[in-house]
Amino acid sequence: MFDKGCSLVKKHYNENIDKLLNPLDDRCENWDLWRECLTTPDFDSMANTLIPQSTSEDPFWTGSARTIFTAVAAKLGGIRIAVITNYYERY
Repeated sequence: MFDKGCSLVKKHYNENIDKLLNPLDDRCENWDLWRECLTTPDFDSMANTLIPQSTSEDPFWTGSARTIFTAVAAKLGGIRIAVITNYYERY
């Protein structure tokens, strides 16, 4: 449920049942983009969700932002996997 003003959380939040997905809240559940997105199409889907198409501006800018997000996230995911693999191979 989306609670923009946090009024529902204040009244109804139960730490034993509810899970918060708000990175600005200390009670937020851990989430890892690179466990959620494993392939380039996954990153494309995430980019489309995070960067919605605006009706009032040139679609070039939205498309470019999505392309950059996908490329950087995929590259960082590959680096992250290599670093973790290297770490475990050393120990």
